[in-house]
Amino acid sequence: MSLRTLTAYVVISGGCWAFVLMIEASDNHNDRLIRHLQSPSEKIQRQNEQLKVHQDDLTEANDRLSFIINEKTRNLKERDLLLMKYAFTNAHKVRAPLARILGLLMIAMHSPKEDLTWFVGQIEREAGEIDFLLKEISKDLNEVDTEDA
Repeated sequence: MSLRTLTAYVVISGGCWAFVLMIEASDNHNDRLIRHLQSPSEKIQRQNEQLKVHQDDLTEANDRLSFIINEKTRNLKERDLLLMKYAFTNAHKVRAPLARILGLLMIAMHSPKEDLTWFVGQIEREAGEIDFLLKEISKDLNEVDTEDA
């Protein structure tokens, strides 16, 4: 073997050996980086899984709250209708017989005493109507209280 060939062999071998050392150093550095990044990546993955569980819990809680809100809204609308019915009944149906009673009393106060029997009968009839209406209102209100219980 010639000196030239031997020199070329030594140079090429040295270059290959240096290249192998550089690749090993690079592989070692890459392995350290991968190990360094794996821990945070695993931590982020666990946190992501926990967030998904919490998101599912929040979605379920939100659905339950939406159902409750819808039920409460429906109940409030029913009560509102009942209050409107009560207000109408009070303003028109109960007040009308009461106004007639008051009118009869005013007339009776200015009439001769012998005509009072007719006035008392009329007042009794109107008072009975008021009593009936108040019992109906009470029944309606008790039905709502029973439904809410």
